[in-house]
Amino acid sequence: MGKVEAIIKSEIVRLAKKEMRRVATPLRRDIRSLRSNVSQLRKTVLSLERFIALQKKEWEKKPPLKAGTPSECGPGGSGGIASFSKTDSKSPQTSGFIPEGPRTPHRSQFPDCLSMGERCF
Repeated sequence: MGKVEAIIKSEIVRLAKKEMRRVATPLRRDIRSLRSNVSQLRKTVLSLERFIALQKKEWEKKPPLKAGTPSECGPGGSGGIASFSKTDSKSPQTSGFIPEGPRTPHRSQFPDCLSMGERCF
């Protein structure tokens, strides 16, 4: 009887191992892809942290933006875009930025401090 029990036991072990391989193989693939993703994310985070450190160094080296005086900002004394309004010979001066008529003001009518992203106030 001992021989039959050993054969049954070895068959059960063989089938269990086969079933475990069938279940574990896709999990191994998933684990491998997840590890690859984690590695890529770590590299990305590291490069972004380096980029941030470089940007901070450049930001510290840059002088702060200076505020423009009203005389630098154009006519009218108050400065800014609101001081540029269209004048007409019939009316003393229109208020606001939107000119009368269908045309909008040309960029040459704006002060130089508004170009290149500088602040003017």
